[in-house]
Amino acid sequence: NDVVMGIKQGQGPAGMLLRDQALATQIRQTVLNAQQATVNLGHASSQADALISDIQSRQLPQKVDDTLVSVKSAASNLDVSTQQLRQTISEATGPDAQGFTAGANISESLSNANAATANMADDTEALKHNFFFRGFFRKRGYYNLADISPDKYRKAPMFSNPANERAWLPADRLFERDSNGLERLTAQGKSRMDEVVGQHGDSIVGSPIVIEGYSNDGNPADQLARSRSRAILVRRYLQNHFQLDATHFGIVGMESLPPGGLDHSTWDGICIVILKTRS
Repeated sequence: NDVVMGIKQGQGPAGMLLRDQALATQIRQTVLNAQQATVNLGHASSQADALISDIQSRQLPQKVDDTLVSVKSAASNLDVSTQQLRQTISEATGPDAQGFTAGANISESLSNANAATANMADDTEALKHNFFFRGFFRKRGYYNLADISPDKYRKAPMFSNPANERAWLPADRLFERDSNGLERLTAQGKSRMDEVVGQHGDSIVGSPIVIEGYSNDGNPADQLARSRSRAILVRRYLQNHFQLDATHFGIVGMESLPPGGLDHSTWDGICIVILKTRS
């Protein structure tokens, strides 16, 4: 009886549960929350089942597997292509049958191209300047001065004829050396050549002209090379400065020996020869 009376009076935990309305309300709310949670869990489980069913119906796992297989295959193909590219580069840059690498072959090809270009320029220059006044010289057996040696030139009456007009220009007044050690025309030399052309006036325009180059420095080979170089310099200046016909010009390297019977037994410089067409 005492226990029952105490519970009714709200004593002890059991009495507090029976008499405390707020606590009872909390207990009821907790039970409701538990029930709602159970309902929500059931709904989530249903949604999960539906999602799994949808994934299975769309065959997404298989598609993912196929995608992974495709990616692996693409990576494998890329690796094979990379290896093939490396092999191609290795073959292209590696040595050929003669042991020369691609770089060496390219360098050699460029050198050959440059040499061919230089040879073409030289050939063009020769055709432009050596095949001059063809009718006049062909009748006398000379197609161009490139076929005539200095010794043969000295003995040819057409070129050694004293009736030809000659202008002897010394090297010390005609040439000087640039910073690279190469010869070039001096201002005094150009002025002297202007005087020579001025003395002949219009008659020089239709006359065949030979530029004889001379040099007495070094051995015969050096003399021949320098004498031709000097003749080329003078011819180029006369042709460009006076707009003379290139077909009327010829050059010849004479080393240091002019033709016999003239005013000079040796010479160092240039001699401009205006040939007599009726000699």
